[in-house]
Amino acid sequence: MSKVKHWVTVLSLSSIPAFLSVLCMLAGTPILISGGTLAPPALQAALPQGGLILWGAVIFLGGLAQLGGIVSEEARVERAGAILIAVGTGLLSVTLIISGVTSILALTTYTLFSGAMFARYWALGQHLKQVEDVRKNLTRGE
Repeated sequence: MSKVKHWVTVLSLSSIPAFLSVLCMLAGTPILISGGTLAPPALQAALPQGGLILWGAVIFLGGLAQLGGIVSEEARVERAGAILIAVGTGLLSVTLIISGVTSILALTTYTLFSGAMFARYWALGQHLKQVEDVRKNLTRGE
């Protein structure tokens, strides 16, 4: 199978996490380039400039790691990306609550996004445990 065909197959099987990874990379890039001035207004009100840059980096690197893990079929890398995204979007959800929610849709979206990434992190952990159990059983001859 050609590399391109393989990548298309892998990405189609994980299309939603792959899409969300690209979305995070696209969201984090302008924040990093602008030094935080393009961060969401709720975060700008709550975090200093260094915190905004850190948040942009977490979102960008989470997306990059998760997409890289999906494409390379490395569950541990994908899992690292998922937890970074979960923490980053969770922080935004908490910030929206603390700063006084002006948009219930934004709060709901980021909270569900964070929950989905925590679920992905957990599911990948379960997958890795199953793979390890199979390996142990194979080495024991079961």
